[in-house]
Parts: sequence; C-alpha cells; structure tokens
Amino acid sequence: MAIKSLLIISALLLSSCNTTNDAVPKYQIIDGFRNSSEYKEYLKSDRKFNQAIVKFKIVELNEVISLANSGEAKAFEEYVRNHTQLTLEPLIIIIDQP
Repeated sequence: MAIKSLLIISALLLSSCNTTNDAVPKYQIIDGFRNSSEYKEYLKSDRKFNQAIVKFKIVELNEVISLANSGEAKAFEEYVRNHTQLTLEPLIIIIDQP
C-alpha cells in the first residue's frame, strides 16, 4: 500500500510540473545577450545614445527586460531576432510629472 501511495504522489507531483513551457529562463537570455556580438558591437560603438530606460516584454515568458538606453535596446532586439524564437513587445511607460 505504501508503494502504491508513493507512486500516486509521484505521479501527481510530476503532472503538476510545467512541462509545456520550453522557454529559456530570463537570466539565460540576459547572459546570452551580454555575451553576444550584438552587445559587444554596442559597447564598442562611440555613438551617444539617449539615456532612457527602454523596456520590452518577452511574450512567451511574460517577463520584462529593462535596458539602459536606445543603443542597448536596439542591440537586444537584434540579438533576440538573430538568436531566439522569442517575441518582444515594447512597453510604453508614461511618467506623469506634477
């Protein structure tokens, strides 16, 4: 009886695991981006970029990525397009000032 109970509990635990989401965790996407040629090109660039936080939602992960400026954001978009199957959704942030 104890073995049967253990098997049932194990089956329930396994079935509760999210096995349908094959998405890569957010930290792996960021690490991949920081090691990419797109990011290295951005860092080497002598261009001046607007200092404004740019945010993207990674649709498949329902995660938000914040980037330091428009140059880093463009490099991230290129990285995602060239190296992943993920979908980015730009987020518009409105800041009300009194």
